Amino acid sequence: MSVRFPDSIFVADVKVKGSLYDLGEFPGLQLDGSDSLVAGELYQVDGGTLRQLDVFEASTNYRRKQVEISLGGDERKCWTYEPDPKFYSLGRLVASGDWVEYAKAKLDRP
Repeated sequence: MSVRFPDSIFVADVKVKGSLYDLGEFPGLQLDGSDSLVAGELYQVDGGTLRQLDVFEASTNYRRKQVEISLGGDERKCWTYEPDPKFYSLGRLVASGDWVEYAKAKLDRP
């Protein structure tokens, strides 16, 4: 369950093909055809929550995009939000594809 979207239901940890970038406080996933895997979480939301997410993400210049994920051997289409490169510098690649791991390591650096 998300604090901001309490009606969302956590489904599973997932991986998606793409590139992950450090945009400062937040990560940015680019669905760029890369075979690299990016770690993420899958949530089930209703239509109202999806519209709220669209408004929230649009306010930060992220756009909703459809992506295919593998979940338990099944392919599924899901939504993700991708930063608009017109507003963000995509210079710092997170090579591991894992934002949580990367952010912890970033905090531990002097």
